Amino acid sequence: MPTSGPHEVAFAIRGPITHADLPGLCDRVCALLRTSGDVVACDVASVDPDAVTVDALARLQLAARRLGCEVRLQNASAALLEVVELMGLTHVLAERTPRPQGVFGSQTLGFGRASAGNPPAMTDFTLKNLGDVEDMAVQGGFSESQEARFPGTDLGLDTLGVSYQIVKPGKHHAFGHRHEQAVEVYIVLSGSGVFHLDDDEVEVERLDAIRVGPKVTRGFEAGSDGLELLVFGERMPGDAEIVEAFFDE
Repeated sequence: MPTSGPHEVAFAIRGPITHADLPGLCDRVCALLRTSGDVVACDVASVDPDAVTVDALARLQLAARRLGCEVRLQNASAALLEVVELMGLTHVLAERTPRPQGVFGSQTLGFGRASAGNPPAMTDFTLKNLGDVEDMAVQGGFSESQEARFPGTDLGLDTLGVSYQIVKPGKHHAFGHRHEQAVEVYIVLSGSGVFHLDDDEVEVERLDAIRVGPKVTRGFEAGSDGLELLVFGERMPGDAEIVEAFFDE
């Protein structure tokens, strides 16, 4: 039934999202937008807060704007919004304001289906200041070169791994490491340096984001201003392998 004022379509995206999912997801959403109005509420409560997800949401926003629509995030976690901010996309991916009752229509779409008519869930979030997380570099005996804080347990994470790391000026990671299956995304929060990837060296600076696939040995070397890093990846206990002499090779 026609309504006055802005019309809204709501849909949900269920994660995890991979790069291979992006074209199909954009096509499905664009098909919906061709018959919808100008406000699109995207429920992202079940997605992983990583760079691939933010890339997907940014592409959806671009597709929506080409059709005269706008995507607004709904039920975004604090972790997801942090990644959006770190990637410089806050102005692109805005949060949705509460919906007035009885004004908008809604549909569901995504990797999983939400039942129509369900009441909104209670807000689910965990807040932890990374500075309050134990520095495992002290416990491991390599605090002269770096800091390493792993807030996954504090945040109640099951499948997502996250760490906050600092490589001190002129120093490098105490060792390299690689994974058998897990993919990791590294985001440079501040500073600059060199990212060693097997036999390759990549210069990095503030706000660079780097995806690293399995089996690649990696480690950072900081420049004169040090390096501050945020790392996301799949949480797979026993999947990592330490490479002690990586920086000696």
